[in-house]
Amino acid sequence: MPDQLLQVLKLCLLVLLYLFFVRVTRAVWVEVAGPRLRRTGRRATAGDLQAPVAPEPARPVAAAASQRPGGAAPAAMVVVAPQDAAGRRFELTDELTLGRAAGCHIAVEDTYVSQVHARVFRRDGAFYVEDLGSTNGTLLDGRAVSGPALVEPGGRVQVGSTVLELVT
Repeated sequence: MPDQLLQVLKLCLLVLLYLFFVRVTRAVWVEVAGPRLRRTGRRATAGDLQAPVAPEPARPVAAAASQRPGGAAPAAMVVVAPQDAAGRRFELTDELTLGRAAGCHIAVEDTYVSQVHARVFRRDGAFYVEDLGSTNGTLLDGRAVSGPALVEPGGRVQVGSTVLELVT
């Protein structure tokens, strides 16, 4: 083989090793660092420099229903799968996080779920799901979520092997 070809092959191998190292480092960083903060398009003020607030735990649905006029049940995420967790309900507040971390509103014990995997949030009266840079991704009705995606009533969000359905 010509020496020039060997040099090109060595260079290609080094580039591939470098890209592999960068990808592994990024995956570890995403798991350790947690969710990224989103820019809102407004300038930061002195009031924005506050200590982060721990997320509020999801309240039981019965307690929340008693606070609503007429006792109507609020929107909630209901676990559909796996079978051993089926039926668990989580009231939807302004924002819920899903993941393996203890600080998540919906803690999922699944090795395919990142520490802070996804979030479900309310915007203009509708609910959206957003993947937070997870390794294995988030599905909405069987389709991969790449940005904030509208969740219709009856829509199913899947993280790992856990499937949650939006009920109103």
